[in-house]
Amino acid sequence: MRYAQTLSPPGTIETLLHTVCQQYLLYVPLSRQIALFYAGRILAWYHVAWESQMTGDTGLAAKARLLGELEDLVSTRDKEEATAARRRIWQELAQEDGKASPDEFITELSQELGIPPITVQRWIKGEYGPRTLTLKRLREHFGLAPALAQRRQTGPDAPVPFGGEHSYAALRTIDHFFFALEHAQCCFVFKGKLGFHAARQEKIRSQLVQALKANGNRTVYYIFPEKSEGKTTFHTLKRKVEETDPDVSSQIRAVPVPASNDRLGLGMSLASPFLVKYDAMARQSPGFKRTVDIWYELPVERLDANNQVNDDQSLFVFVQLPAFQSDELWEEWKEWLRTLDGISKKDLQDS
Repeated sequence: MRYAQTLSPPGTIETLLHTVCQQYLLYVPLSRQIALFYAGRILAWYHVAWESQMTGDTGLAAKARLLGELEDLVSTRDKEEATAARRRIWQELAQEDGKASPDEFITELSQELGIPPITVQRWIKGEYGPRTLTLKRLREHFGLAPALAQRRQTGPDAPVPFGGEHSYAALRTIDHFFFALEHAQCCFVFKGKLGFHAARQEKIRSQLVQALKANGNRTVYYIFPEKSEGKTTFHTLKRKVEETDPDVSSQIRAVPVPASNDRLGLGMSLASPFLVKYDAMARQSPGFKRTVDIWYELPVERLDANNQVNDDQSLFVFVQLPAFQSDELWEEWKEWLRTLDGISKKDLQDS
């Protein structure tokens, strides 16, 4: 880059930009969202520029610019213009990545991101673009952001340090849930009306299997109304795990709930509660210091500016409850869980 020799470490510019934004927002309060948007984009560019200077990879800045253009197209209402722009962007990304054709991305990104090849093919054709969450993973893939595994080494995605009884719930991702599962004694997955497709995505099944392999005593209970689609889809999940990893299949257990004992109203609920009970080591660590965490999962689709689904993947929204609410619910739910068949007594004990 032309100005590579004049760049300062990222921390310096971040501090300066933060100060400027604060002063700017005091004078122009109506432009708060605009200022924050451009501040974020400037910081993202600066980090890439700094890393390019350190590594000598000037292609990073070009990839960052192209992915930024791809993200901006979400708000473009001219369909033909957006389609042509997306095709151009993928052509240039292929060139920057040393590929002869964008088609070489199809298998690579499909395997890396865990999405159908047809989805990547439609991106390249310009039919639609990746959603925001997928763009973040694309930035990781192209070396523009640390990958999840690297982030966990430098700063684990540990449970949030909830404040007091008036804490807000936290919006989390499914990756955060799997991080918590790595520290669990057991997990209870209560399947609601929209949650019957138990781990149908291969990537999610793989994460589940890895968490179980790490601890042979860890158990995941799938709890669903006994006369529901949950029974069929659970057995589909069980069969797929038995075919690929039979050693852990016994750690996945079904717990059918009679309609007369459905205290959580799973047969009517659109959300699916997930409860992780931490093991003794996690309960003693500073990042946890509690017995359980509870999330409510709701599978949704993200729409673009044209009110169209712009990705073939489902988006799993996880709302994590504050610690005091999780503790209160655990006290209530474990008494009910003791009335259900198939749950080990040790998993319902707090010691």
